[in-house]
Order: sequence, then structure tokens, then C-alpha cells
Amino acid sequence: RPGNGLSQDTRQVQYIESIVQTYRETLAAVGQKAPYILLAHSISGIYATYWAQQYPEEIKAIIYLDADPAENYVRHKDEIEKSISASKIENFVAETGLQRFLASKDSLIGENCNYVYDEKEERERLLLMYQNTYSKAASSEMQNVCANAEKVVSGPEISKIPKLYICVSKVSGHYYNEIYEAELQKRFAADKNKIQAYIKEQDQIADEKTKEMLQYGNITVTDLSGPHCIYEYAPAEAADKIVNFLDNK
Repeated sequence: RPGNGLSQDTRQVQYIESIVQTYRETLAAVGQKAPYILLAHSISGIYATYWAQQYPEEIKAIIYLDADPAENYVRHKDEIEKSISASKIENFVAETGLQRFLASKDSLIGENCNYVYDEKEERERLLLMYQNTYSKAASSEMQNVCANAEKVVSGPEISKIPKLYICVSKVSGHYYNEIYEAELQKRFAADKNKIQAYIKEQDQIADEKTKEMLQYGNITVTDLSGPHCIYEYAPAEAADKIVNFLDNK
């Protein structure tokens, strides 16, 4: 999308209609014809759902890779809007290059888990995050995410389209045991009660998101241990789940 990766930034307001239309026009421009299989990560979940609502004949299946259901954004609207109130300042910091002095590498891209990236790729990944984390388009996306999500919530159902929801957990399984437990020990000064309260909160969030995803109908839910950017930590495991799902459809 604009303002992400190697794509140019834009001042165009990132309404969900224009975001989905950009995807459709780009695919048409390179000769890719529908139907498509959408693989949506994080915020892209609402775009994939909207696409399927508006153009169901174009979508063969949807894989939600730890994507957020639109209902999640609507439910947490107040706290989300508070968190984006400083986005104009953050955009200025990113545009001027100051972000590299103010934001640590770990806060932007985290650990290079399992050494998915070589040294050059890791450097490029960091530079792109410094440039794009608070680009104009990315800031506009966040400023409009709740309004965009509300359009999805009020939209038609998509139960006829097969869907897979890969629910990623950082507080259970091998990722927690090998990496995240040590991070929580440090964050909460080894306070067991605070750590358990945090784990309980994360489990509750995952349960709420799963219940909301199940309401979409015709959806398979599976778990995977890892961080939100699971494609960086366990790309082979994620790919296996996706291929197995598609092979059975």
C-alpha cells in the first residue's frame, strides 16, 4: 500500500474504498485476473473482508494471518483514537529522519528471529521501518481505521467464501518458552503476578478476536506460537498451515 515498503507515500486520505481499489487496479495493471486468494496480516484483515463484501466474485479464499477483525477496532475505538493523537508529530519525526535517533531497532522490527534475514536484508528492513512507520499514508490509515472498520461491520456477510484464521500467540508455546518469557521477566522485574495478569489479558484478547472471526462463517481457526509478525519467526510453519488449508478446499 502507499507509504509501506518500497511504495511511494501519498497525501490521499486512506479510506477503505480507495485502499481496496488500489489493490484491484494494481492487480489488473500487471495482468492478474480474479478470483484471488487474499493473505491478510494485521490491519489488512479489514481490507480483505471489505474486498470480499463488495466484490465476492473476485475472492476465492481469505487467509487471515493474525489479522484483526473489524469488530476489534470498533470495540476499542476510544483507546485507539487516543493512541493516534500524536501521529502528526510522529510523521514529522519520520520525514526528517529523526526517528532513527528516537526509536530503537527492537521497538520497530524486533529480533531477527531464526535469522530469517541476512545482514543486508536486516539493514534494509530497518531503514524501511524508519522511513515508513509514520508515513503520511500509514498515519492516515490509523486515523481512519475505526471509521473503515465500521463500514466492514455494517457490510454484508461473507460466509460463502472459505477462510482460514491463524491466531498467533506470543504467550504460549515454543516462542514464549524460548524468547518471550525472558522479555516479560525483564519488563515486569520478574513479578509473577504481573506476568500472569499480562498473559491472561493477552489470552482474553485472542479469545475475543477468535469469537469475532468465527461469526464470519465458513472459517477454519488454527493456532501458532510466535510474535505478531509470524512470517518472520516461523515462515515455514505458517506456510504449511496455509497450504494444507488450500489443499483441502
